[in-house]
Amino acid sequence: MYACPDWSPCYSPAKALWASSLAILVSGGLYVLIVIASIAIFGAEETKLLLWPTLELARMTSLPAYILERLDILFLAVWVTAVFTTLFSSYYFTLH
Repeated sequence: MYACPDWSPCYSPAKALWASSLAILVSGGLYVLIVIASIAIFGAEETKLLLWPTLELARMTSLPAYILERLDILFLAVWVTAVFTTLFSSYYFTLH
């Protein structure tokens, strides 16, 4: 058992439903934007042939004055961190 603060979404079912609905909408919207950007830039046929279209989008992105020329490295670092923390927490909660 754990303590749940009053402001936390787990305190009431209505707040939990609202928070989870918002999270689903934000993540779903992000996925839709990435798919639209991939198809708009590469086209439908090229997107089907690419193994990781999102990574290709990150490789193509560069900021003015070459501040971040290799944005794909930053993208991969965030992605690897997210995957490992998700896998670790899933493994931990499976055992306990």
